[in-house]
Amino acid sequence: MFSRYPDQAKKRTKLAALGLVFSLCAAVMAWMDIGVAAAVSLSFGGLLLGIAIFLSHAGFAKCEKAIARLAPFIDLLDLF
Repeated sequence: MFSRYPDQAKKRTKLAALGLVFSLCAAVMAWMDIGVAAAVSLSFGGLLLGIAIFLSHAGFAKCEKAIARLAPFIDLLDLF
């Protein structure tokens, strides 16, 4: 799926992985009955997954400036 835009594939994959991490954290928080934090984490994770999967090449390029603010968190994924 991410191979549609080879120049953005690495960034899209990392952003989708970060969205998945936020969604998994939301699931853990929901299991622990921390409802508000789970809702915020799930919405943020869903937003990141949506950006990575559904935006076109031009749309993703426009969002890259905002995504650049998440760079420290995305770089943490290289450790795994």
